[in-house]
Amino acid sequence: MGFSFDNNFQKKYFVIQCKENQSFTKAKDFDDLKDAWLQNLGSWHSPYKVVMDFTGVEVASELASKFDFIQKYFTGFHLRKMIGFSSTPNNVLDGLPFSICKSIEDAFTEINIRAPKTVSSGATSLREKLLVRNDFQQNTMEVTSDSEVQINSKEDLQVLRSKIMNALMQWHSPWNLIFDGTAIIFAEGVQIEPMLKVFKGFHLESVVGYGPKMAKDLPFHTFRSRHRAMTEIQKTTEASGNQAHCQNK
Repeated sequence: MGFSFDNNFQKKYFVIQCKENQSFTKAKDFDDLKDAWLQNLGSWHSPYKVVMDFTGVEVASELASKFDFIQKYFTGFHLRKMIGFSSTPNNVLDGLPFSICKSIEDAFTEINIRAPKTVSSGATSLREKLLVRNDFQQNTMEVTSDSEVQINSKEDLQVLRSKIMNALMQWHSPWNLIFDGTAIIFAEGVQIEPMLKVFKGFHLESVVGYGPKMAKDLPFHTFRSRHRAMTEIQKTTEASGNQAHCQNK
């Protein structure tokens, strides 16, 4: 149960998909959606639109009006437009306070966004499984996943690079990159250096990883725990700040 969020920072929208067995049959389900949505907004610095997948999702008719509260609540957090879609008929969805389309392509058209070349219902592709979380307060971008993800080839690296570049649309300052090695598994021999060199041109300051499964030949420091990785980044950030302070003198 739960939700997944596919952020497109360039086109300023994200898609919400319900994980297996997620429903809206009790008040707590709406609280869970609100909490997950707020957590995802930690990666945003701009207004956005939302497309929500209701395919196969049960919504209790007596609770459908709670989506009106959700929509109004997030309007206060820069939500510009919300729309849903469902490829399976569901009369209850007709009572929601926003339009419901028959496909995700129709939903994108309704909110004047060109649909990606490939869209799907359910996090099955590498791009959908990869999660990139911006933390502007700590100047970090963390790459993680809800399930184990293998980076085995040049094509996989291209997907990873695209996902990170998309997240960079929200950045206007130096940043640090963290790989969650408990979920992101780099195959030994995968050439990640060219990708990191590109990010250096976009003000990347440092790269670290954490987790016992991380490959030994990666071109950045790895640690067993996330706490130690964050401590290393903090040292790098403080050193850069001190150097800039000295240069300004």
